[in-house]
Amino acid sequence: MLIWIIFLPLLGVLACALLPKSRADLAKWVALLVTGVDLVLAALMVAGFVPDGGTQFVFKQMWVEQAGIQFHVGVDGISMPLVALSAL
Repeated sequence: MLIWIIFLPLLGVLACALLPKSRADLAKWVALLVTGVDLVLAALMVAGFVPDGGTQFVFKQMWVEQAGIQFHVGVDGISMPLVALSAL
């Protein structure tokens, strides 16, 4: 779920950028939809967060295997309010 919160706004920007200038009204609706979905996902994360746990909602993916580089994100007690705040 965290990975969607991170990358969904980028997908929304790409969708808005591909729209013609004559469809500025549609771009506003796409932006509103993406923001709303992002807010709902963040609210679900807050609801499912266990305060006494360690890192939660972890996403770990090997990026450059030859160099041992990984994309690794997660949420802990300090970053959870920041995720919620950024979704507003």
